[in-house]
Amino acid sequence: MKLAEEAYDGPVSGPWGDEPIDSPADKDSGPKRMSAAHVVRFVEERYDVHATPAGEAFALPKTGAQLPIMLERKGGKLTETVAAALYDNSEAVVSTKTVEDAMRVIIARARQITERHELNLRVAFRDDVLVLDLGQPASAACVVIRPGSWRVKENPPPGIWFRRTAASRPLPTPVANTFGLDGLRRLLSFEAGDRRWLLIRGWLVAACFPEIPRPMLLALGAPGSAKTTRARLIVSVLDPRQELGSSFGKNITDDQTKALGRYLVSYDNLTGASEAISDHLCRLVTGDEIDKRVLYSDNELSTVSYRRTGALTAVNMPALRADALERVVVVGVDRIPEGNRVSEAGLRASFERGHAQILGDLCNDLAGTLQRLPQARAWQGSRPRMADYWDVLLALDKDVAQAYREAAEGAMVEAAEADPFVAAVTEWLAERQLPWRGETTEAWREASRHRESLEGLGSTSAAWWPKNASRFTDALTTAAEPLRAVGVESRRLRVNGRRLIEFTAVKRPSAGCEEGAGTGDEGAGSAPVLHPILHPDGAATPQVSALEANPGDEGDAPRGSSLLPTPERDRERSPLRVVPASPVTSVTQDEEPPSADHLDGSDPDETPSIPAHLADAGNWASLEPIDDEDRDGEPDHSLETS
Repeated sequence: MKLAEEAYDGPVSGPWGDEPIDSPADKDSGPKRMSAAHVVRFVEERYDVHATPAGEAFALPKTGAQLPIMLERKGGKLTETVAAALYDNSEAVVSTKTVEDAMRVIIARARQITERHELNLRVAFRDDVLVLDLGQPASAACVVIRPGSWRVKENPPPGIWFRRTAASRPLPTPVANTFGLDGLRRLLSFEAGDRRWLLIRGWLVAACFPEIPRPMLLALGAPGSAKTTRARLIVSVLDPRQELGSSFGKNITDDQTKALGRYLVSYDNLTGASEAISDHLCRLVTGDEIDKRVLYSDNELSTVSYRRTGALTAVNMPALRADALERVVVVGVDRIPEGNRVSEAGLRASFERGHAQILGDLCNDLAGTLQRLPQARAWQGSRPRMADYWDVLLALDKDVAQAYREAAEGAMVEAAEADPFVAAVTEWLAERQLPWRGETTEAWREASRHRESLEGLGSTSAAWWPKNASRFTDALTTAAEPLRAVGVESRRLRVNGRRLIEFTAVKRPSAGCEEGAGTGDEGAGSAPVLHPILHPDGAATPQVSALEANPGDEGDAPRGSSLLPTPERDRERSPLRVVPASPVTSVTQDEEPPSADHLDGSDPDETPSIPAHLADAGNWASLEPIDDEDRDGEPDHSLETS
């Protein structure tokens, strides 16, 4: 070796074959230079490399938290991590070109793997199991929710991974055996039986089912009604944020980027609803797929699909198209009296203190919903639009499903009453005996003449009135659901080459989930009794199956009329609450409402009770808290008696 050193004359290759060094004596005089091949080996020794269905490569650490790291040819988190690790391990410096060469090889090898893996955002649903990513820094902690139970785990189940974006904020570890949703209700200033609260509770639970379309939540109220603050609190239960957000972007690309980066999207102070906004809301809820050209290629496509829900706020009801209106749950909020206002800082602090309890109670609701969901889906009866969403509500609570049906039908009736075209058609048909059939041109002319004769409707030059028979039939198709809401159905026909249109009278949808469902004589609004219903006096009816009648149940909870209830009335109308067998760390009790004492439940001397709609699930008070020291042996937070 000494002779070789003495004979050295000129540069030689470095230790990995691509970087020259000046002399053997200089090998240890400074940082080493690594080749791309060495970087590839270094990465594959420490990470498993996969690709998404869209061809995006990502790496998973072989040990520790299973947090996917997206692979990029230039820069990126993995590049920084590997560069720092190489220097720490062997004081090796990786050049930019070396990194790009190595990443090109790693990404190519990942895309050659035939098995692809989906990366989930915040919530995953597989095999009747929900997994909620807590998004905590340097941790893959999640909540695994199964029918009847849930637990906190250090890593998701095998094959389930979560991606995190710059908008992904951490959730607190949920506290088991609590009554946190009642605390959220009080922070939002709703009474227990208020239909608006039932709609919010149902939306929160269904928002955790990413595989089904879920409507947007629209908080509608005058200035001073705290609609933005309330919507932000609701959304932050699952997807925390400092502010609710802005309005729609300048183009569809901005809104698509926003949807791809957040599990729950939000838009504040919606002032109008163009055709483009209605289209975007429809695709947002039912699902959208984006095709983009792959960089540095001419004919390769990268496809990304998503389905989202979220919250909107507005002062006045936006003029959404009927199909977009069906994908919105409207919750009206009242202006808060001056004497009842509290600071937003106080509300934020109370929410932060009670967030873990709220999330724990949401997990309880989800576990119970998963337990009853097969029964709800198997029920043979009529369903409203957004049927999958309604099934989830039905599995949660019959009263919640009833509230949604009533709200959806009421919103469509209001849309029909506000639509001048629907009003003109129904006025014209009111003078005719239905069913009525005629040629489309004849129908358009008669409707036009009738409209001209009506006082205050103006001439046929009005922009909203169809200019010919073809546009008349198109307008009828667009307004099909508002027309059905007021009892009219139109149908296009072709008989012997003639284009006809037929109007028939239909029974207006009956609101609510009628009792006695499942007997074979269900009405349009009937629904099964899937679990005990809370009576005003606190008693629960016996549980019956979806195919058994329950004609005597009068279990609708009392509807509150005041947005800000008195403490006495609120205690009377509050649902039965669970008191843990062992004390849970409580929040302070020294603030005026709404404060942390809204999140603590009831009098500590009160007899522990089980929520009536889950009375069949066993004694929750017998459950034990999470054992943080022994994750493998930790108990489930079960809804069944242990």
